[in-house]
Amino acid sequence: MKKTGVLAAGTIWFGAAVSIAEIEAGCRIGGNWTALVLGHLLGGLLLFATGLIGARTRLNAMETTQGSFGRHGIRLFAVLNVLQLVGWTAVMIAQGAAALGCLTEAPPGGWCVILALLVVLWMFVGRGGVSRFGTICMLLLASLCAVLTVRLLGAGVSAGSSESATGPGFWPAFEISIALPLSWLPLISDYTKEADRPVAVAAASAGTYTAVSLWMFSLGILLVGSGSPDLVRGVVRQGHGFAGIGFLVILFSSVITTYFD
Repeated sequence: MKKTGVLAAGTIWFGAAVSIAEIEAGCRIGGNWTALVLGHLLGGLLLFATGLIGARTRLNAMETTQGSFGRHGIRLFAVLNVLQLVGWTAVMIAQGAAALGCLTEAPPGGWCVILALLVVLWMFVGRGGVSRFGTICMLLLASLCAVLTVRLLGAGVSAGSSESATGPGFWPAFEISIALPLSWLPLISDYTKEADRPVAVAAASAGTYTAVSLWMFSLGILLVGSGSPDLVRGVVRQGHGFAGIGFLVILFSSVITTYFD
């Protein structure tokens, strides 16, 4: 079986971090940068530890629970994991469809079908970003997010201006910040168990996800700073070609992130 290298691991987890859920979460934490950074650092360390266990044992996260909880315990965790994956898949498709529906004024139900079909297509063509096609799509997505960031900053948006009295306190913001990294714990070993260099691949996976997730949260904070409470209204409000960039970011990120689930 082909081993997973550092570059492949970084590409895979870049795709996992770029998602509507991450940006929307950033919209909800206000300007509490301390909670944002601490939550991601702790979540990233836990991701690294879990990924390293999988890389060294050559087992996925569900299989590694058998050592502590036995063969019956592993079934319980597997069932809970499936329920989480089904739930996240539904959330990501519904969230992406709602956003695309607002931007295109088309029925969200139709976008649900389109996104689901694109996810199936990505399973056969993109292979989670490991293929050359997948890598090109990741680079395009990175470029789109960079343009989105530059346009927001160029519009005079201040990240600090998003902090408001109505925003959550430190602990609610910390919980939101750490929740998304922790949601990937049951999956990271699926991608690190075939690592050619366990420590390097686990570090690349967790480090890439943490850094890019911080970027996505920051985009959400910038959107709130622009006077828009969420991604869709922020994209529409900016206008002048911004909506087209936002459309592509939503479309690509919805497909790629949902693939992992």
